[in-house]
Amino acid sequence: MGYFMTGGGVSFLIDKRNNLLNPSTGYYFEFSISKYLDHTKGTGGFQNHSLDARYYNKFNETIFNSNLYMVHNSGTVPFRLMPAIGGARFLRGYYAGRFRDNNMALAQIEFRRHVLWSIGLAAFSGAAQVYSNTSEFDVNRLHYNYGAGLRFKLNKHSEANIRLDYGRTRDSDGLYLGNASNTSYMKNVLLSALILLVTPVLGQEVFRSNHDFGLNLSHFNRESLIALSWKQVHDISKNKKFQLGYGIRYNGYSSNNQSYITAPAELTSDEKGPQVFFIENIEENLDTLSVAKARHHSINAVIYIEYDITDKIGVGFNIDAAGIAFGPSVSRTMNSSLRDPNTSAKEKASPTAYNVLLVSDNDIGMLNSELYGTYNFNKNLSVNLGLSFLFTEYTTENEIVYNFDNNRFRRKSLLGMIGINYKPFK
Repeated sequence: MGYFMTGGGVSFLIDKRNNLLNPSTGYYFEFSISKYLDHTKGTGGFQNHSLDARYYNKFNETIFNSNLYMVHNSGTVPFRLMPAIGGARFLRGYYAGRFRDNNMALAQIEFRRHVLWSIGLAAFSGAAQVYSNTSEFDVNRLHYNYGAGLRFKLNKHSEANIRLDYGRTRDSDGLYLGNASNTSYMKNVLLSALILLVTPVLGQEVFRSNHDFGLNLSHFNRESLIALSWKQVHDISKNKKFQLGYGIRYNGYSSNNQSYITAPAELTSDEKGPQVFFIENIEENLDTLSVAKARHHSINAVIYIEYDITDKIGVGFNIDAAGIAFGPSVSRTMNSSLRDPNTSAKEKASPTAYNVLLVSDNDIGMLNSELYGTYNFNKNLSVNLGLSFLFTEYTTENEIVYNFDNNRFRRKSLLGMIGINYKPFK
């Protein structure tokens, strides 16, 4: 059943942030009082008090951001106007509106740091609770979240970022793409940020002509991979045929009935250095984790190398360098001739949380690389055809005693790949 309400109020605001789009120092304080009248049910409406306090500081190139947000309502509050936990602003990891009630108290912190080029890393956590009245507030009923993400700076002059965050809670998780300029969030904030930022970027010819967005699909047998990417390349030869670039990529992998074998190089080849690339596996050191339904997701920084043979045809190679991975846990069978038959064969495992490119079996986590040929339909649209070579990895909850106390198991997949790339500027 709908409702019709009118309201008004007053606010007291102090904004001392050094940058409205991406603050690194300063503070923001807003306190408001509002009165809403209900013209539908004649309940008298309700009165709203809200407090939004944010503090920013910078320590050794690491930016610290904290947010205290409180809402108190008195009267009859319609369901859709109740404060709610969840979504991109309040406890990333819960879906928007997961918990609602008359009142809310929330505290969040975030750390951000520039890593390389226009890419930064972030880590965040928070706690919140909704409740009917003050007497029901209980610290034992707090909802928590934690997570990490990537920040990509679109414009060095405005300092504005686009964020890609993964948040996790006790019973759910979520992936968020949007504007990372501050803790406020609206459904159209990404569009607003792009409109704001694209205007000054139009004058940067190199950025305009050498960046694109991609969608690649890979498959073989019972394995599938989707990759969404953004990349920026730079000409490094006089004839402008050879490019070197960087970017960011999301990988989503799914498979059925696959085997993951012992991962660390010191076990697979009895070596740790780059020479492991040329050494055959030591079969007696390998155990297998059999997974009926594997699901892996990753967000990685990517390195690109491309060469234009003609205006229409080119070749390229890219490889994930570092990032984070996530996905559902599994409880599956461990196959090993050394396992004590009196012990359980079931092991609980989760996707390895971080990804690092080293050399061959020294690699850690979920890493994707692609070798491809490119055909350019025009200056904006091209198609790729080639191969994806993918590492996915599980970390078991317990170290496997009969596998040299190892807890990492990897699958290597070679998949056929087709994709499209779109350049928004000519």
